[in-house]
Amino acid sequence: MDTSDEGAVTDSLGRRTGPRHQYTIAEKRRVAEESLEPGSSVAVVSQRRTTRGTMNKRLAARTLALGTLALAMPGMAMAYIDPGTGAYVVQMLATIIGVVAFYIAHPIRLVKMLWGRFFKRK
Repeated sequence: MDTSDEGAVTDSLGRRTGPRHQYTIAEKRRVAEESLEPGSSVAVVSQRRTTRGTMNKRLAARTLALGTLALAMPGMAMAYIDPGTGAYVVQMLATIIGVVAFYIAHPIRLVKMLWGRFFKRK
């Protein structure tokens, strides 16, 4: 358990603003040895000893919320796709679909042909 709360000062929102805990070499070695045990990992040991795991989850949740909000409310876009560009995009998609269909169907036909040659029914 993290015992670095001694001397920690918090602001009005409950965030720590005091001095940071300095780990001794023995403490660091003990954490490293714990993470090397079978079935353990650095993340598990870190979450057991500190609150950083929770802080990372909060940061990820905030980032996801802000990213979603940014994508949901786009600014004014000054873009125009003319018909020629649209036709070019359609041609590219048709080409990609054709190439994928060929490279999937051709080997299947080849395998069926070879299978039929080697294992003919008599």
